[in-house]
Amino acid sequence: MKELRFGYYDCIITPPVSIGLAGYEKRDVHGFGNSGVIDELYARALSLKSGNIQLIIITVDVCLLDENTADIIREKVAEKLMIPVDNVMLNVSHTHSGPRTMIDPSNSDSMESRTIKAYMAEMAAKIVSICSQASAISLKGMVYSTTFTASVGYNRRYTIVNENGNDGIKMLFSLWWNPGHETNGVVDNNIPVLVVERVDEKDYDSYFSQSGYDRIVIFNVPAHPVVLGEDSRYVSADYPGATRRCIESTLGNGTRAMFLLGACGNVNPFFACQNNPKAVEILGNAIGYGICASLSRRREIEFDGLNAESEIIKPRDGVHDKRVVTQVFRIGKSVISAISCECFTELGIRIRNGSGFDQTLVAANSNGGCGYIPDREAFKTAGGYELQSAADSGFDEDLLDKIADSVTGILNRI
Repeated sequence: MKELRFGYYDCIITPPVSIGLAGYEKRDVHGFGNSGVIDELYARALSLKSGNIQLIIITVDVCLLDENTADIIREKVAEKLMIPVDNVMLNVSHTHSGPRTMIDPSNSDSMESRTIKAYMAEMAAKIVSICSQASAISLKGMVYSTTFTASVGYNRRYTIVNENGNDGIKMLFSLWWNPGHETNGVVDNNIPVLVVERVDEKDYDSYFSQSGYDRIVIFNVPAHPVVLGEDSRYVSADYPGATRRCIESTLGNGTRAMFLLGACGNVNPFFACQNNPKAVEILGNAIGYGICASLSRRREIEFDGLNAESEIIKPRDGVHDKRVVTQVFRIGKSVISAISCECFTELGIRIRNGSGFDQTLVAANSNGGCGYIPDREAFKTAGGYELQSAADSGFDEDLLDKIADSVTGILNRI
């Protein structure tokens, strides 16, 4: 059996008060800037090595990264560590209480654009630095997996019959604003988890051996981080940050947790749009304690090496400025499948059901990109702003199927 080595490092990327928040157009009417910080935002990096192969998993507490920015960051990390770009996975948490990261090309010289550019340059440098520092740590590890199953979200596309007798969609961005609705869309209740656990070696010495963490918990939740909602102008990692804090405090100081956004383009958490930090903690603790409890039935993943592969999918002919990146990291008999853009939750279910691996995580909004990718059935039902977003991006009803086929093909090869 091959040996796994890992290293971890993180840093704070909380924006200054001069940076506006992403996620909602409504915030534009209040001007640029934010009202302060509820909890810190982080960039986190995990290095995995086996033989001559190294993989880097990065998680960043921002809402979105465009394709070019993600490409530049991944290329800088790859150049620094002298590894292929395919071996660098860059994930955003998609918190809707994170900083703006994209500028208006038509107004690139404005004060707002210059402020964003400066913040992004600093953030990119920090990400490269933590990846380098994580790479310098080499702890022997084992891999475990578990799955926490719980109902934490709902499908916000509520099917109705319109006045013409045809199926339509009512958007339920918050159940608290729409009491009495019984949601009727597909929901993924599985939260898959991978744990990289430190293994003490024969020559380990608590005084002189390399420092590091005892375990890294990677968890994959298919629900939008929108608990605070559009009425909040405070910086927060939303429920992913609260979940991390819960896991780390419960399992001890030697633990760090990393959040991967699941396929959830049509799924909101039950506590959506609360504008209340208490709601963030409630949901985060519910998920965090559930994950910790589920570790009681964790199972070891057979480790036989690392691998990575990526593909680029063009949405359709004539759309030249858009692409979707699919990427798979194999970690022994487990995989992380990453897709750029916001995929409907049906994709995560489909990939996991078709995977032959012992554990499969499906990460959305990875490696840059923005725009919703609905499934074929959604295109048959008129309504919902996700379909308009898909059309504006040049995405059509075949794209999610192409993504599923691409990931499945990589899984079969890898």
